[in-house]
Amino acid sequence: SLTISREALMLLGIPLIYLTSTVLLSQQPYAGLTEALRALVLPLCLLLFLNRTEARHTEDAIIVALMSVAVVGLLAYTGIITIPGGVIEGSGRLQSVIQYANTTALLMIIGALYSLERLRAGRKLGSLICLVIFLAALWLTGSRTSLVVALLSLALYGFMLAGRRGRIIVAAALAGAVVLAVVLGRVLDTRILQLSLLAPTL
Repeated sequence: SLTISREALMLLGIPLIYLTSTVLLSQQPYAGLTEALRALVLPLCLLLFLNRTEARHTEDAIIVALMSVAVVGLLAYTGIITIPGGVIEGSGRLQSVIQYANTTALLMIIGALYSLERLRAGRKLGSLICLVIFLAALWLTGSRTSLVVALLSLALYGFMLAGRRGRIIVAAALAGAVVLAVVLGRVLDTRILQLSLLAPTL
């Protein structure tokens, strides 16, 4: 059940005032409505978290929120549907209307790591599907910086779980992934693989 706390109501009141004023004062009400919806996204998510304090509910809420970003983005990227205030395809890259592609990519990394952990905990099919969707969305962001962050995050995740021999395997896999990315970047004209060891982002 959803209970509305005083703090959550105050938080929700700010974008509601913004929504009303933007729609009423805008010369183009539809444009004003889409702008207001963008401002409503974050407070509504926070409203959910403020009222779902149990760890299990919070984790599920995070997965649902991140998966919503990925699915809406993939729908927009393929041209099926574009939701105002959602994730869009811009300049051939998957990105949000309120943030750069790099930030969207970082959200996808968090989702992928959550999926891996849930996969390890025994939630097989659902977690595997989520992992594939998050990785696909990460790829479509074309974020070279975030690809490196993803590789390092996966390496750290592997190091935390593996023993001494396993860590050698993880390190070798990381090195192999970097070499593979650099080689593929030479062959394929794909932005996310155009890595340079001298680039400041790297």
